[in-house]
Amino acid sequence: ALNAQASTLRGSFRCLAMDLPGHGDSADVRPRPGFHYRDLADMVLCSIRNMGLEGCYCFGHSLGGAVALMMESMQPGLFKAIYAYEPVASTAAGLQYLSSVPSPPTALL
Repeated sequence: ALNAQASTLRGSFRCLAMDLPGHGDSADVRPRPGFHYRDLADMVLCSIRNMGLEGCYCFGHSLGGAVALMMESMQPGLFKAIYAYEPVASTAAGLQYLSSVPSPPTALL
């Protein structure tokens, strides 16, 4: 979904796109019940650490923006900068609430 932006930035940055588990083209690996949005942040944080990407710039849209902010609150200094576009939560209280809310099940249509 961000191919146009990534192609523009590739001249100056190494661009990686990551789908959240259960979103985009990724598999839905969320266990049931009791899987929380904070668990998404934990999974992505683990991937960032494994790839050695600490200190990178981060762009997140909607839930991705909230997850980026949640990860930064879990590990301050993780990102050089975050651009959170329309995050579903952006205040400390909102992120705390979101981290306690169970992730909705994926609908099969």
